Amino acid sequence: MEVNINSIIWDAKEWVFGYNHFQMIATVSDYWRRKVLSVLYGRGTTTRAELVKATALNTASVSLVLRELIDFGVVQPLGKLNSSGGRKSEILRLNPDAAYFLVVELAGTRNRFGFVNLGGDVRFRWEQPFPERSAVSIEHVADGIHKIFDHLSSYERSRTISIGISYTGYLTPEGELTAVHLGWEKVPAAQLLEDRVQFPVFLAPDCYLKALVEHSMGIAQGIGNYIFVSMDDGLGVGCYVDGHLLMGKHSMAGEFGHITIDPAATDPCTCGKVGCLEAIASSPNIVRQYVRRTGAAPSTLSAFAVFDHARNGDRAAMEVIDRVGGYLGLGISQLVNLLAPELIVLGGDLIEGEDLFVPRIREQISRHALAPLAGSVAIETSRLGQDIALKGAASLAFRQSLLHKAALKAICSPILIFAGGAEA
Repeated sequence: MEVNINSIIWDAKEWVFGYNHFQMIATVSDYWRRKVLSVLYGRGTTTRAELVKATALNTASVSLVLRELIDFGVVQPLGKLNSSGGRKSEILRLNPDAAYFLVVELAGTRNRFGFVNLGGDVRFRWEQPFPERSAVSIEHVADGIHKIFDHLSSYERSRTISIGISYTGYLTPEGELTAVHLGWEKVPAAQLLEDRVQFPVFLAPDCYLKALVEHSMGIAQGIGNYIFVSMDDGLGVGCYVDGHLLMGKHSMAGEFGHITIDPAATDPCTCGKVGCLEAIASSPNIVRQYVRRTGAAPSTLSAFAVFDHARNGDRAAMEVIDRVGGYLGLGISQLVNLLAPELIVLGGDLIEGEDLFVPRIREQISRHALAPLAGSVAIETSRLGQDIALKGAASLAFRQSLLHKAALKAICSPILIFAGGAEA
């Protein structure tokens, strides 16, 4: 939903705070709220001076927003920094329990659901296997969301703002999602889910969200040029260039897995072509290549098992890892030449195979990337773990909620504390 963030001014409001009998009448721009909240999100702690600098708002505007949010319990003061002279700086953070988001990862073989607070912490999660031999229905996804919501406390329900969804597939400008692994073709997923769950629903591609949360909460914080590479059921990238995440037309930038890495290769890809990088360097295809070499039963294997076989000197497993690592490194080296990143972050199942793949990727970058670029790029594995897509979906839900008038109002609404507990 597009909102002109400069045009909306909340009417003056009067809030009376229970037993404190505190009144405040103030007019605060939604634009100011968005700026302050977006900077606070993912920072952990900050100060007023840092907020003024990061938001580019004047001191009076930031102070007015903070006064409101602190009084409402959305922002928490944590004390003051020691100072050798002058006024001590007050340390501030978002109250992690001021807002919550329901999140969904539409993954390759199962759906994952979670409940994430404003601090980016996954409070709980569960997995829902796909129905056997049938497409995943919208009702199937809605049921998973309802199961999470039904287990929340009354306070958690009252502060739940919106739903963020991570997907692998293609979303049209009209909001129709095509996802082969779900059996969906041009399904208006957001609209259908909103009708069933009564919350705003926001969707974005899997790698976009992983790159987004890595930049706001992970090891790519403060880095303007970096590439996130994720390998699991598929293969994709999220690319930050000069501080901006590349989206492309219809959010289709980052289809790294579908570059033709070897025109002579016969490995079949889910897109219907052969020779795609994903057809070689993805977890199911690691298993496929090992099975082809050994005749092992695929039902007893995972990519992690192939990793362990390679570590133990299994020749067939080592051949697979050499092929996968070589092609993956070749593909990444071309991204290095194109985008000149400071950092490459490896995620998904590459985290488990870090010791196997990082040396092979480095070798290919050294061979194929320009020397000044190859010598300056760092390679790290993500520290956000297997919940990164859920955290990314929560980050999406938060950022899109700032642009949604009712959702923004819900985030900024006062939390009243009584003897019996917290109520919104």
